[in-house]
Amino acid sequence: MSFQVDGVQWLATRKHSLLADHMGLGKTLQAIALCNYLASTPVLVVTPASIRLQWSREFDRFSVPSRRVEVVYSNTHFPTECDVLIIGYDSLRKHRRGLRSRKWEVVVFDEAHYLKNRSSIRAKECMGHLRPEADGHIPPLAAGKKIFMTGTPIMNRPTELWPILHAIDPKKWDRFLPFAKKYNGWPDRWGNYRSENARHLGDLKQEISTVMLRRTKQAVLKQLPDKRSEVVVLDSAGHAKLSRREWELARLDPDPATPEFGELATARRELGEAKVKPICDHLRMFIDADVPVVCFCCHLSVLKAIRESVGNCSVITGATALRARQLAVDKFMDGQAPVFLAQIKAGGTGIDGLQKRASNVVFAELDWTQAVHDQAGDRLHRIGQSRGVLVQYMVFSGSLDATIADKLAVKKKISDQLLGSHPV
Repeated sequence: MSFQVDGVQWLATRKHSLLADHMGLGKTLQAIALCNYLASTPVLVVTPASIRLQWSREFDRFSVPSRRVEVVYSNTHFPTECDVLIIGYDSLRKHRRGLRSRKWEVVVFDEAHYLKNRSSIRAKECMGHLRPEADGHIPPLAAGKKIFMTGTPIMNRPTELWPILHAIDPKKWDRFLPFAKKYNGWPDRWGNYRSENARHLGDLKQEISTVMLRRTKQAVLKQLPDKRSEVVVLDSAGHAKLSRREWELARLDPDPATPEFGELATARRELGEAKVKPICDHLRMFIDADVPVVCFCCHLSVLKAIRESVGNCSVITGATALRARQLAVDKFMDGQAPVFLAQIKAGGTGIDGLQKRASNVVFAELDWTQAVHDQAGDRLHRIGQSRGVLVQYMVFSGSLDATIADKLAVKKKISDQLLGSHPV
């Protein structure tokens, strides 16, 4: 498509950049096309482990035939000779020396929001770490061109952009604290930057416009059917006590380091389990009408309960192996299962093809981050979808669901104001 050609040309003119197109607009294809256009080798692709095989398949489809593509698995040695190397973020530390023994022409960081925490191991392994503590000195991955790819560059707050911006231009974005103070205000007493304190988003949008390319589906795929969202309010009879306790905890808005946060996490799981019966009744309406449906959960206990009640499902959890993931997708695509059931963070990224069979998405539980819902829902609302997509959020009125929904609205507003559309 023409916008993808424009994207390749834009990437070619920049040394390091952030490709932040909406999910489903073919960022993977654009990255591979760029490598073909520049005839670049060797190429390194750093990606979540769950989608390494997806990248390998895409290179087989779209790359020049002579390229040798290797995938690094947890039990394999580091390949010494290849044109394209695909590795998971979780393997970077193990292969630190091998990765730095080569000069990469292009390094692609897929799902780059994985690098939002500048103190995380994966961020240090990608961007480098210069302080003589803990991990000692770690040089950054050297490359002639670095491409950071994510449809959700901001999951919660502006400070999450800084690690990527620093890697793109360490002179322009040299220090974190001034950046954080300007665009996210002061941290709270636990040192966390709050979403609701985001500021000067117009200035930040202008500042990053030279290094970030973002196109929305509405702008470049006018023929793509609409995506419609609705809240399905479930009968909370018998769960009033649970709802009151959740409400009290949510009002505290506890920090992850406090005991209250652990209690809140338990309450979220209990809430999900309490919704299983009405959710299964809802899913059976799709099954009885012979309408395929995709359902996302947060907690494994909720997923298992739904699977046990509904029966025939294609299932992906955080523990599903790479090849088993593809088998689950194939089972659903072949019509052998009416329901595709997945944990939201395991099945919400790196899966393509569901849009060819389904157009209905049900979120059995709510995640704290709006971008997680967007990513998951866009497994269906992407190139190849011919029908309008319906996204349904299953909630108990007056419960923790309501509080999460309010916080999601704040985070979505920040993302929309900052990102919008950055045309070529």
